[in-house]
Amino acid sequence: MAKAETIRKRAPLKTRRPPVGASPGTLIADPAARRSELRLTLISPEKFKTIENASIDDLT
Repeated sequence: MAKAETIRKRAPLKTRRPPVGASPGTLIADPAARRSELRLTLISPEKFKTIENASIDDLT
């Protein structure tokens, strides 16, 4: 008589939920996610310039 194969259950996915009492639509950022980057491109009729890893202070 053949042995029955065991079926492995998939591990449950851990879901990140907003804290209790948070406003609807509150998003929770993944702490392991890459940091956001801002690339600024300045365009004029004569030339253009790209600033990598720009900050909010570079916008003014």
